Amino acid sequence: MTTTLSFATVLGHQVLAAAGKRILRPGGKAATKQLFTWANFQPGETVLELAASFGESAIEIAKRFNVCVVCRR
Repeated sequence: MTTTLSFATVLGHQVLAAAGKRILRPGGKAATKQLFTWANFQPGETVLELAASFGESAIEIAKRFNVCVVCRR
């Protein structure tokens, strides 16, 4: 299937998704891992993820730390 995008109106994550990218991580995986450590998530907490894009990090946080994640784009 071919996807046609208008670069004048399309969101950046949609361009990357069309290219096959599912996870956007400024600073890479190492920075994300460090942020998880600093956050010190505790089971049962509620975590707000802003600009969740596809929600990949939210899913990982929920599974890894047994927290409830609320996403806002």
